[in-house]
Amino acid sequence: MKKLTLTSWILAAVLALAAAPLFAQQSGSTLDKMDFGLNFTYKWAKRATAAPGPGFFIQGGSLDTAYTPGGRFKGLGLAVDANGESASSVTAGVNLSQLTFVAGPRYTQRGSRASVYAQSLFGVVHAFNSVFPGATGPLSSATAFASQFGGGLNVQFTQHLAWRVTELDYIYTRLPNNNTNSQSDIRLSTGVAFHF
Repeated sequence: MKKLTLTSWILAAVLALAAAPLFAQQSGSTLDKMDFGLNFTYKWAKRATAAPGPGFFIQGGSLDTAYTPGGRFKGLGLAVDANGESASSVTAGVNLSQLTFVAGPRYTQRGSRASVYAQSLFGVVHAFNSVFPGATGPLSSATAFASQFGGGLNVQFTQHLAWRVTELDYIYTRLPNNNTNSQSDIRLSTGVAFHF
């Protein structure tokens, strides 16, 4: 059942990405309201595993896209973010890998040389290659609710290429951990952004 849930979220993200250009074409433009970001991510994470100990750093990358239709809701659009992270030895002999898929509203304010955005995204996290508490004993993977709140700054190099100077996000997940079964993490990202 957990694999079905993760697969459903992946499928929803792919459909959202595929459908956005169709909406852009219907509104009389061709992909002139799409943003794509490719980022390196670095996150301070609270313990999500059954192993005791303080928080730790986990790094990885993310791919995000946003469609902003304009019109009456100028600046407001839909964003989808797919993120993968991994850390070794988060505690003695325990590793952790995570895949997160979230989607939701993003508001973007554009200037001539830069743009800023804020977003509230919701979805699912799948953690694996680790140890999680289960009803019948330790599990090597877990799937749970995830949310991401934050925003970022892009500085334009050309009409279509920008440097994502920074994106700062608060990440909340509900992975089992034999305690509160929740994690409150801070993620910092940088990378490149493309606007069409």
